[in-house]
Amino acid sequence: MYDTDAAIAPISLSKATQPQRHIYVGHNLSHRDFSGQDLRGADFRNTILKGVSFAGANLEGANFSSAYLDGADFSQATLTRATFRLAYLAGATFKQAKLAATVFKCACLISADFHQADLIGADFAYADLNTALIDADALSDCWLSRTTLPNGTMAPAAWMVPQAS
Repeated sequence: MYDTDAAIAPISLSKATQPQRHIYVGHNLSHRDFSGQDLRGADFRNTILKGVSFAGANLEGANFSSAYLDGADFSQATLTRATFRLAYLAGATFKQAKLAATVFKCACLISADFHQADLIGADFAYADLNTALIDADALSDCWLSRTTLPNGTMAPAAWMVPQAS
C-alpha cells in the first residue's frame, strides 16, 4: 500500500548527476588530444579541429556541422547519432568507430579511412567519399543519395544500400 499522507521530499540534482555540456563553437582547437574523453552531445559547429585526436572518445550525439577536421583521428570512437553535416574530413580516420545513424550529409570525406567501422544507418547523402577506404559490406543500410563513391562514381538519387541477407 502507498502512504498517501507521507511527505514528498524534493529531489536535489547535484552537478555530479547533471551531464556536463561541452560547447566549442567557432574555436580553433587544432592538434588537441581529446582521446578517451566523454564528450557526449558536444557542440563543435564551425570549429577548426585539424589533426585532432578523438581516439576512443565517446562523442555520441556530438555536432560537428561545418567543422574543419582535416586528418582528425576518430579511431575506436563512439559517434552514434553524431552530425557531420557540411564538415571537411579529408584524410580523417574512423577505424573501428561506431557510426550507426551518424549524419555525413554534404561532408567532404576524401581519403577518409572507415576500415572495420560500424556504419549501419549512416547518412552519406551528397557526401564526397572519393578514394575513401571502406570495407565492401560496410555501406549496407546506408543512405547514399547523390554520394560520390570511393571509386569516383555517383550514387543515384534516393539510393539506399539494402542490408545484406
